[in-house]
Formats: sequence, structure tokens, C-alpha cells
Amino acid sequence: MASTCQKGHEDLPSSFDRLPESQGGKGRHKCAACAYEAGRSEATQAEERLRKRVRELDARVKELEAKLKAR
Repeated sequence: MASTCQKGHEDLPSSFDRLPESQGGKGRHKCAACAYEAGRSEATQAEERLRKRVRELDARVKELEAKLKAR
């Protein structure tokens, strides 16, 4: 993929060869690979936050179940 930026962009899906070189526009990534990598990073962070919240809620449910059982 020819890119408007100078980054190496390794490990991109093969479908990137069909994307336009620039998405252009105000506030948009000029490089589709940069946009993809930023999105993947944000998704990874969101997934970890969600997993942490699920663990917290699971622990809370166990606490409440123990309280109910103790009654």
C-alpha cells in the first residue's frame, strides 16, 4: 500500500491494497493504515476496560450472593 505518511505499517490485512491512499478531510487520518492502527489501539483499550469492569461486577455478585447465603 502506498501511503501518504512515512511509517512502515507492518501486519496490515491484504485488503488494504484496495483502499485509497488518503481519506482526506478535516480531522481525518490522511493514511488509511494510520486510521486502522489507531482504531485497533482504541478497541484494545476499550476491551481491557470492559474486561476489568466485568471482573469487578463478578466480584460484587459473589459478595452479594455470600451475604444472601449468610442470612
